[in-house]
Order: sequence, then structure tokens, then C-alpha cells
Amino acid sequence: MRKKIFNILLFIIALVAVGCTKDGSGAPKAFKNQTDICLMSDGNVIMSYDAARCQLSFNRKRGMFRVGNDDMSEYFMLRAEEGSGFELVEGMTFIGNLTYCTGGKVTEVPGQTWEIISFLTDDYGTKVHLWCNDKKIGAVMYAVK
Repeated sequence: MRKKIFNILLFIIALVAVGCTKDGSGAPKAFKNQTDICLMSDGNVIMSYDAARCQLSFNRKRGMFRVGNDDMSEYFMLRAEEGSGFELVEGMTFIGNLTYCTGGKVTEVPGQTWEIISFLTDDYGTKVHLWCNDKKIGAVMYAVK
């Protein structure tokens, strides 16, 4: 009987621990709390935006975000697939294609479901947190006005 109670308590503790590390989207809190424009995978920053050497672009009609350094040797771009109904609405999901280049290597992550987990609008545009739960990739982008 004690072993059964112990196993139940252990199970409850495990559920609470898992519940404390994720929000409703499945995105880790560390990503959701990220304030810098960047691309992250498995908790590691792949590339981050540096205002002195990078550019931002956003095309609302195409549902495309792009961040790249001045010579485009490093960049990341996320584009909603045509017809996926892209809108800047928290909780909205869309099918998108991610392409990024770091260290001379281009990586493509096509046809994945992305969720807008949060956004914050200021005088210049909207900072958007996008999460791909299947690949555990997050992008913090800026939708420039």
C-alpha cells in the first residue's frame, strides 16, 4: 500500500514539474521570456539580431519575417505558406517554412506548424514570439510597421 501511495505521489510531483516548465503552447518559459530578436533551437540561440550589423524586414501580405546581417552571410527567415491564413493574432497557428544560414551552412525546415505565442506592440512595430512545437524551434521576430 505504501509503495502504491509513493508511486502516486511521485507521479503527481512529475506532473507538477512538467507543468512548471511549459506554457499552454508547449514553448519553454525561457523562450517565451526571451526579449532579444533571435532564433532558438532546443534552448540554444542559433542567431541573434544586432542592430549595428543586421537588418529586419517584415512583409505582412506574404507573412514573411527576415533577419540578416548586412552581407546576408547569416540570416533567418520564416515565411507562411500561401493560403495558411497568416495574421498577427496571439494563439494563431499557420504552416510556415523556416530557412536559416549560420557558419556558411543553410538549413531548411519546411512545412511546419508555427504558433504565435505572444506579441508586444510598440511605436515601431510588433515583437512576435513564434514557436514550432514539433521541432522545438522558436523565433522572436519584429513585425516592423
